[in-house]
Amino acid sequence: MKFNYVFFLAFLLIAGHISLQAQALRGKLIDNNNQNPVANAKITEIISGQTINSDATGYFEVNRSQISQQIKLEVMADQYKPFQIQIGVEDWGSEIQEFFLHPVLNAAEARLENLQSEENDEESTGDVYSLLSSSDHILLRVSGFEWSPFRFKLKGLSNAYDQLGFNGFLLNDLEYGRLPFHLFSGLTLVSRYSDDYIGYKDNAFDFGSAGIGQWITAHPAAYRKEFSVNVANTNRNYSHRLGVHYASGIKQKGISYVAGATRRWGQEAYVPGTFYDAWGAYVGLSKAFNTRNQLTAFFIYAPVIRGKSSPGVQEVFDLSGDPYYNSYWGYQNGEKRNSREVKTSSPALFLNYRLNISESLSFQAGIMGLASKRYDSQLDWHNAPDPRPDYYQKLPSSIEDSAVAMSVANLWKTDVHTRQIDWQNLYQANYNNFQTILGANGDPNQILNGKRAVYWLSKRFSNISEIEHFGNLNWTRKRHEFNLKYRFEISNLRQYLEVGDLLGADFVVDVEDFIDQVENQHPDILHSNKIVRENEKYGYDYEVNSKNISLMAGYLYYGKHIDVSFSAQVKNSDFQRTGFWENAIFSNSNGKSASISSTGLSAKLLLTWKMNGRNYVQLNSAYQQLPNRFDQIFVNPEWRADVLAIDDLTKVMSNEINYHYRSPNLKVQLGAYYVQLKDQIINKNFFLDEQLESAANPDLSDGSLINAFFTGYHQNHLGIEGSAELKLTAGVKIIAAGALGDHYISSRPTLHLFDKFSQATTSHLIYIKNYKVHGSAEKAASLGIFCDLPKSGFVVLTANYLSDQYLELNPLRRIPQAVDEIDRNSQQFAEILAQEKFPSVFYLNLFAFKPFKLFKKNFTASMSVQNILNSQDYRSGGFEQFRFDYDTKNPKTFPSKYYYFQGINYYISLTWRI
Repeated sequence: MKFNYVFFLAFLLIAGHISLQAQALRGKLIDNNNQNPVANAKITEIISGQTINSDATGYFEVNRSQISQQIKLEVMADQYKPFQIQIGVEDWGSEIQEFFLHPVLNAAEARLENLQSEENDEESTGDVYSLLSSSDHILLRVSGFEWSPFRFKLKGLSNAYDQLGFNGFLLNDLEYGRLPFHLFSGLTLVSRYSDDYIGYKDNAFDFGSAGIGQWITAHPAAYRKEFSVNVANTNRNYSHRLGVHYASGIKQKGISYVAGATRRWGQEAYVPGTFYDAWGAYVGLSKAFNTRNQLTAFFIYAPVIRGKSSPGVQEVFDLSGDPYYNSYWGYQNGEKRNSREVKTSSPALFLNYRLNISESLSFQAGIMGLASKRYDSQLDWHNAPDPRPDYYQKLPSSIEDSAVAMSVANLWKTDVHTRQIDWQNLYQANYNNFQTILGANGDPNQILNGKRAVYWLSKRFSNISEIEHFGNLNWTRKRHEFNLKYRFEISNLRQYLEVGDLLGADFVVDVEDFIDQVENQHPDILHSNKIVRENEKYGYDYEVNSKNISLMAGYLYYGKHIDVSFSAQVKNSDFQRTGFWENAIFSNSNGKSASISSTGLSAKLLLTWKMNGRNYVQLNSAYQQLPNRFDQIFVNPEWRADVLAIDDLTKVMSNEINYHYRSPNLKVQLGAYYVQLKDQIINKNFFLDEQLESAANPDLSDGSLINAFFTGYHQNHLGIEGSAELKLTAGVKIIAAGALGDHYISSRPTLHLFDKFSQATTSHLIYIKNYKVHGSAEKAASLGIFCDLPKSGFVVLTANYLSDQYLELNPLRRIPQAVDEIDRNSQQFAEILAQEKFPSVFYLNLFAFKPFKLFKKNFTASMSVQNILNSQDYRSGGFEQFRFDYDTKNPKTFPSKYYYFQGINYYISLTWRI
């Protein structure tokens, strides 16, 4: 009998234990790099509000009794990126599921700073891809860190198809679609955590786009408690960096806060005459009221001022003997002065609220305010010789007399005032130009005497005030998830010219040289002969009021072996121009224009086949209509309110398939894509050379400033891409990535030309079908070896190869008038029509990271060395000039302009942590 009681008691204990296990979902957290367990991580089940910590072995259990069918986990651990996953309870099963966390290691922060950004353009690829250097996606990381100096773009897609988001807010500006990376300039700890992807993947906040999506999440509670100081030295776009950072961790009553400040500066970078001075600050605060309510506020401010670098024709690089020749600077009183500087100042405040209404229903919302001010300076002049030292008529190749050409070439090589801006001459020209102005400021009785500016520095302002609000309602039911999203954006863009520096003169008279009729030269006819002094407006002044509204709906099904995601979007854009001055040429220049609106419809489907725990296949298909932007609608908005008569919407048709394999020793991703871009409208501004247009159109036939629009511009992008990470030993692995594409123009677009200062207009059919899409290499490969250092740290040596990178075309060289009466079999015919391709490039990069203790304090050091082979003859970018000599039809009259790859360069960083 006793035996039966003992047996029965044992049976109850075992059954109870099994029952308890059945009520728990078991998991284990593992370091993705070294496969070690991650202890003391905070695991939150979002739907039920459970909070658990992993033990010393990384093990944790979630109480199943509080969960219906779906589980949403959020994992936070010191020195690891936040991790989120949603999975069905049945799919979890009774086994211990392993979850791999990606360490931050602060190497990502160093890599963000280590990027070689191109400073010539706000939308440069170096900036656009900078945040990708810390991505978990190998191909994204390689494209951001290894290939970005050559403006590489995944799938060959331009920045117009990229997205930048922050805490759920879409930051692309409404008017031009530009990505405001200057908001985060130097704030690497703010942009540490981001969800990066290419193409139309699932996105918690937006429908997505064909290009790169970078959605930064900055949550104060995600930062471990610490105080840190960072110092760095480099020979790239600046010289020094200093940063401080503090994070409180999660304190009592659910409060967390984070704050920091940085400065990066350099008197002169590797490009002569450039300078850099960037400050930055951020403050974040979050409050979890309970498991259901959470409020977050984040403020960022990162003002930057820098000197720009110029592209150049090969002749100026040869004459100066410097591949980094910069025509924008000259000596003034013995110091280098850059004529083209850019200053941005964009404080932004982000507020986010999250409410878990029930176990299956949640709502997120946010409101953002931004006030951005930017100017670009450059030389301006009136009835005077072009002050630019590299103006084509000043170069030896444009001088017919060989003796004079040789003399000029010698001056270029020996006299810095010949090959650079001669500031003293500009000042002297102003000192000598004493004039009497009759009828100043539109008053026939007003007479003004003084030094009228022949040369001055202008500032082109572009100031944006923007408010954005979004909401996201999410409902989960067993294996099904439904979401509704909306986004509302309003923006005010104010654009105008301002006199920045009179260069010794007393005033500028606001007239436009390109207009022949004197009575029409005044941008503001109510104040003809307007007298303009420093920090006063001239030239043009207008604003754009913009609205964007988007509604999205999505459905997701989480199956045992198949996941299905379907989303649809409707998006409306509306723009209205308001001019503040009236000119004599365009009757609609002053006042409000009509509101121009367009609406786009989009849909996407994502299928995931989960073959097993290691093999996945994803199929993604999308169709998207993009509402037109302001720059695709309004013709020469500086002087008028006319709109383009063609209102086509850009259509994107994207299809891709990807295969993923993951095991402890090998990770593989292979993909193929086919993207079609239809009916693009592309805006260009350039000088139209003489003799293209007939005498019947005199405003265009003698040369003119042009605002032009491509319409019917189609592109096809297809290719394959992949990456692999192979662990050879416990501390050594091989990382490889590659992309092979065929990106070409698939139509003969029409180019519509509008004279900026008359009613003249014309159009041309451009014969560029099957020409290559410019900008990005079609072939790219990277092979790196990653080695752990003794005790801790690592070093990576990477070899990179890029080829088939093409220059941007001058469309007006691909029209019949450019090759009339030229033998089709001649070399000249071929040179006019040929598209220039850069030679292939090969270069090596090194990156090392090492944590250590000194005086019982924690330090981390990192070093990046790019272009170890010191190759300085690689062209990193360029374009054909939008000019052509229709008289001689010699393409060498206006040769291509280039940028060159920086030689060996470094970035060394040291961080102290408490």
